[in-house]
Amino acid sequence: MLLDSTAFIDFTREYKPAVEAFDKLLHGQSTSIVTKLELVVGQQTKRDIKKISSMLDNLEIDVIQINEDVSMMAEDILTKYYHSYGIGILDAFIAATALVYNQELATRNTKHFDFIPNLKLIKPY
Repeated sequence: MLLDSTAFIDFTREYKPAVEAFDKLLHGQSTSIVTKLELVVGQQTKRDIKKISSMLDNLEIDVIQINEDVSMMAEDILTKYYHSYGIGILDAFIAATALVYNQELATRNTKHFDFIPNLKLIKPY
């Protein structure tokens, strides 16, 4: 299962359903490097950035890097859906990662992705 940034943001804010979901289901899953970078951008200090890496390590989250297959799929998604659905570059890469690695995408923002064929979406809590 590939986790979107919403799960990590809720976890760091100690949102109870997110914390419980990580305890039961989300621990040891994966995420895209794009999601990790989204989390980094939201931090105020270098110390906070280090906390993001530590959190991912502690939760045993596998960070999937961008490769040629993911890049090509992201280009296809962006080309097809930018004008009709307004998908952004980052979400295109996240969706592409889930598709290339045949993983469900766990997100609370299903509307950002629900128009992409063959992309399996789940709300993690």
